[in-house]
Amino acid sequence: MDLLPRALDRSDPQASSGGAVSLKRKRTRCPVACDACKKRKSRCEVDSPAGCHRCRILGTPCNATGEQVQVLVPKSNTTEEARPKSRSRIIGSETDASGDDEDNMSATSSAAPKDERSLLRRINQRTRDIQRLLRCLVTERHQHPLHSLSLAEQKILEDGVGDGDDVEANVARLLGTTIGSSLLVVSGLNLHDRTVFIDPVAGGCISAAKMDQVTSQFFNIMNRFSPLEATAGSLVNTDDPFLRSCMVRFVACTQTGAPEDQQAHRASTAILEANLAKLSSCNPSRAIIIGLLALSLCPTSGFEPRLIRTVDGLGAAGRAMEFARAMGLDDAPNRARQETIKDLLSGSWLQPLRDDIALWYLIAHRSSWVEMYSTPAFNVRPTGVPDVGTVLPIDELSQLKDPILMHLALEARLFSLVAPVSAAFQRLRHDRSFEVTKATLLRQTLTEYEVEVRKWREDVATSNLTSAPFLILNSLQLEVVMNLKISTDGATLMPTPLGYENRSLLFLSLARSLLTRCEEVVRFVNSSNIDLGLLPGFQMTLSFAPLKAIVMAHRITGAESLSLSNSDLVAYRNRLIASHPAAEPMVRHMDESLPSSGWKYALASGPSASFSEFGSHDAVPLPTGELSAEDIYPFLSLLASSDWVSGDPGDQIDWNGFGD
Repeated sequence: MDLLPRALDRSDPQASSGGAVSLKRKRTRCPVACDACKKRKSRCEVDSPAGCHRCRILGTPCNATGEQVQVLVPKSNTTEEARPKSRSRIIGSETDASGDDEDNMSATSSAAPKDERSLLRRINQRTRDIQRLLRCLVTERHQHPLHSLSLAEQKILEDGVGDGDDVEANVARLLGTTIGSSLLVVSGLNLHDRTVFIDPVAGGCISAAKMDQVTSQFFNIMNRFSPLEATAGSLVNTDDPFLRSCMVRFVACTQTGAPEDQQAHRASTAILEANLAKLSSCNPSRAIIIGLLALSLCPTSGFEPRLIRTVDGLGAAGRAMEFARAMGLDDAPNRARQETIKDLLSGSWLQPLRDDIALWYLIAHRSSWVEMYSTPAFNVRPTGVPDVGTVLPIDELSQLKDPILMHLALEARLFSLVAPVSAAFQRLRHDRSFEVTKATLLRQTLTEYEVEVRKWREDVATSNLTSAPFLILNSLQLEVVMNLKISTDGATLMPTPLGYENRSLLFLSLARSLLTRCEEVVRFVNSSNIDLGLLPGFQMTLSFAPLKAIVMAHRITGAESLSLSNSDLVAYRNRLIASHPAAEPMVRHMDESLPSSGWKYALASGPSASFSEFGSHDAVPLPTGELSAEDIYPFLSLLASSDWVSGDPGDQIDWNGFGD
């Protein structure tokens, strides 16, 4: 029989008052012995706050009481029943973590005082709240921005390593011809594409029958911009989820008004945003390139209260160019140069090469249009070396009767005409001050461009292309922007130590050309019956510029200086109002707008016209000697006392009798 009692259980209330002895715990040696044990040179074992075990047995006073010595928790306190709980808390699932923490905390806090146990419970509760908030943040971060759209078949798969040294089938086909460096590295690392795009049909956004109608409507509208259907039909599968989401978005932007159209527009926007977010982790494909091209040419949405301000708002043209280079499409012209013209035009085995050339130049030309409308000097970025006109001559293309290649060849001719004007303009605007010689050279270059572009428009009109009206309209709008840009940067903002007299004739000549081009835009849109609401977003915004310029010219000179008829201008104005819900207030604002008051003093003083080199808009030789401003621009007969100078709001245009 063991005569020495075992250590008291400190969690037992009777232990602190010297009550019953617990046999569950062993005595523990205190690191600091009491004075009596030091004097006896015996082992001091503290088992209760009342003192050590030996002093209590011998009845001697013990100073190891209260806060002078720490009552240690024995190592055997963790029982065999508690150990499995501790392990399950470490390796258990995330959802069970809070419950295991609570059990473990209750087990470890049983040996603590009452106030410490309440503090531990509060800490444990705060810990569970923090874990719950973190789990919510992680869940929200990995969700796609689908709003309230329910997608039953949505799957999220990350890029993964293949089971062996296999190469994906689509990458293997690219490796057989040519491939971009980035995709070559990814295939060498054996990283497989696990990207799953959201299909609008599978996601419940649109039915399969309605999707067929959307596809037909999409190609019908796109053929007005470029004959894409013949090329896309042989290149891609129109059932591709990403291409489908782009087509649904494109067609949804042409719809307005009905509540079901608004719901479809929101759903298509959510799916498109989710698919665009996955582009950085997927392999390039022709379906993705054509889908991005469609987004770059997308009309202005009828559900948006604003008009488009940028040429390529989503950056779709730039991303399409990146994917095209990754697929090695920029090497297609060089491979075509190695073939004879006869084989390239008639060889059936070279049809894939012709398709690659068409797809590459579609993207490259769209990027060139974005560059011309975005850069300060309408730069024509090189679309490829060699040019499409040198790879496939336009005379030979007429025999081939391929609409997409003929469209691209005509666009390339237009770019070659714009390039000298851009270069001459850059030489003028990059000087430290205005120089008459460079301004004269620029005006001569513009005159040559106007002559050549008229011939180009005649060739386009006789080409019988479905995209011919859009090509002509785009060239007219580009010329409006060119005259506006040159008159601003080259004639107004250029500093000169001699004042502004030296640039007056250039400015007035450009203003005359600007007004003439605006009148041509109005006539062409009315005669060709173009739906302005279906134009690409920025092109529709440019359609308001002719009306604005004509209204300002009417307020300056009166209707006698315009060659437009009343019916033409009113018809164009009505087309603008019907193009977009935000067009009507914008047109009404133009009706009430007034020219800048600075025109009063500029026109009343009159320029010193001593530079006959600029010529008129129609390139008619000017008489020698001193010229008056009226010889260059007919609306300089404005009187200084006109009502619009004082800002009289009552001077508004009567559209019923305009131009009579």
